[in-house]
Amino acid sequence: MNNIKNELETVRELLEDSQEPSFIGEVPYVIVEQGHQVISLEQHLANPTRTRGAVTLQREKSFWRYVNEHATEASRIYHHGRSFTCIFDHSAKAAPGWGQHRAIFTLQPSPEWTFWTHNDKRRYTQEEFAAVIEDNMLDITTPSGGAVLDMVSRLEAKTEVLFKSFIRTDGCQSLTYEETTVAKAGQRGTMELPKQFILTIPAFVGGEKKEVVAKLSFKITEGKLALWYQLQQATRIVEEVLDRVVSGIATATNIEVFFGTPADINR
Repeated sequence: MNNIKNELETVRELLEDSQEPSFIGEVPYVIVEQGHQVISLEQHLANPTRTRGAVTLQREKSFWRYVNEHATEASRIYHHGRSFTCIFDHSAKAAPGWGQHRAIFTLQPSPEWTFWTHNDKRRYTQEEFAAVIEDNMLDITTPSGGAVLDMVSRLEAKTEVLFKSFIRTDGCQSLTYEETTVAKAGQRGTMELPKQFILTIPAFVGGEKKEVVAKLSFKITEGKLALWYQLQQATRIVEEVLDRVVSGIATATNIEVFFGTPADINR
């Protein structure tokens, strides 16, 4: 209520003074004698004198389309980490800019990438590893789906055995085990597992899929088998994807991308 009274009082004073507005650039203003306050009248115009605010985009294509729609010769794009910021009213050599109109795009890791990288080198029991493979089978492109299912079935079926040793050969790894059930006690067998499998997943949401090699490792401790995978060069793949995004944005917008963070401007 007090704010409304203050605004009404200001309007009353303006009417009493009957001032003709002055202009700072395109912004009209008046000076109220009481307190000698400078009152902007921009909010009473049909349109603001300049665009303000920050827009957040969720896809690369949406970002550069928005940039192309609003960019001027003074516009600049900054890249830091996984984020891109375009400042449309950036300062230029000839004249400073307000820096108040911005577009922001941040690459988000895909759910697939998050899962596989988060669990990289984590050790699993046979049952746990079988569940991981089965639940995420669509991410694995080599070996084939049938071979992956076969591996899962063999792992699940051999939970009551003692693993004795392993031999690595070209393309696969052979595990030797001994049955512990009463019906098959003492019987020996072998199980073959691939040395690696290949994931085909996007690093970021909405991005192209990339091949990631996962090296399969295991360890035998007191007859029990622990398995894990190690992603090969995952960091390099992310860097390659980021380089492509930087190049794609620069090409699509015809604006050079600066590596760094823009200044925070509060006006």
